[in-house]
Amino acid sequence: MNDLKRSLEALIDDTRLPSPPSMEELRERTDRRGPQAHRPRRLLAGVLTAVVVISGVVLSIAYGPRSSTKGSNPPATRPTPVPDVIALGPKIAQPTVLAASNGKLWVSGYTSDNRDGPLLEFDAATGRLLSTIRLPNGGPFQIVAGKSSIWMRTQQGESSTHLVKIDARTHRIVANIPLSFDGGLAVTSDAVWTVDGPYGLRRIDPRTGHTIATIPLPGGRYGPLSVTAGPLGVFLGNSYDGSIWRVNTQTNTVRLVTHIGTAVGQMFELGTSLWVPTGTALVDLPVSTGIPGRTIELGAPILSAASDGHYLWVTTEKPKPGAFRIDPTSSEITPITIPTDVAVLLPVASDDGTGTTWATAMLPTPSIVHLAP
Repeated sequence: MNDLKRSLEALIDDTRLPSPPSMEELRERTDRRGPQAHRPRRLLAGVLTAVVVISGVVLSIAYGPRSSTKGSNPPATRPTPVPDVIALGPKIAQPTVLAASNGKLWVSGYTSDNRDGPLLEFDAATGRLLSTIRLPNGGPFQIVAGKSSIWMRTQQGESSTHLVKIDARTHRIVANIPLSFDGGLAVTSDAVWTVDGPYGLRRIDPRTGHTIATIPLPGGRYGPLSVTAGPLGVFLGNSYDGSIWRVNTQTNTVRLVTHIGTAVGQMFELGTSLWVPTGTALVDLPVSTGIPGRTIELGAPILSAASDGHYLWVTTEKPKPGAFRIDPTSSEITPITIPTDVAVLLPVASDDGTGTTWATAMLPTPSIVHLAP
């Protein structure tokens, strides 16, 4: 959410919104409130109501062979093209989380009057809204799409924070687990991993919602916040000191891998490496060695990063705002062409099953933008 905070600062001149608090201010507030307080996660006091509806699905039909003296063939229809832009208004005015899975898009955020918005489910192939799910206990700041469930971390101001499980088929809230602090979220086949502030990393049974183990983390209230999980393992990143930690899932302990710079964003796995956003660059961290390798410089602060299983995808802010595809082998950076009136791309997400990649946008109206293929 620190990355989203920076992007909203870039919007202040256009939307005349109050500036979100700095990290130093958040730390001062945390020190004053003591270790039992929640870190505030509401980034925006209000956003402009959507006034322009982005056009949705565009159908293109190509006709087959013309009639002949021996009969005629029925027209051949091309597959419906994926929509370039899917409008979110008026249900969502400030998108904060996005997930792409099994041909569906899941997005949530805040409404135009700064209230907690619902979770919206879209058909990625057509852009059609499939469901609107009302979320309990606050606005979302983390989302992960599992095999049959959607997991979210939500926060109600500074009063409460929860881990919420939604059944992807029935759209019912099937678990609402209270936690003490906000933090990262990752899901594996046998566990849900979420950081509960200075209390540590919670390992939760995805079927029962019961905590299997609480793993102590170093750093107290300034410990690791982000967590990622995949075939390479479970890893934690500390946005305060740039440290990377690996979880031993057999012993429920953590060990230090390395330090990368002074800040770590939301990490992800691709190939044999853990990819670490740090400021304006992506760092290749081979898991086998734990030694930072290549650094791919983007030239602008990274807001969000993801992988489709083949490429790296990032969104960036000023001075070079936009979306970029990165070849992990050659380090080639390719700018992505987006509609000319679309600006301020925030979370990016890829669907491993379909290979499509999307990002949310703030201007001219809140929307989901198709990036590839």
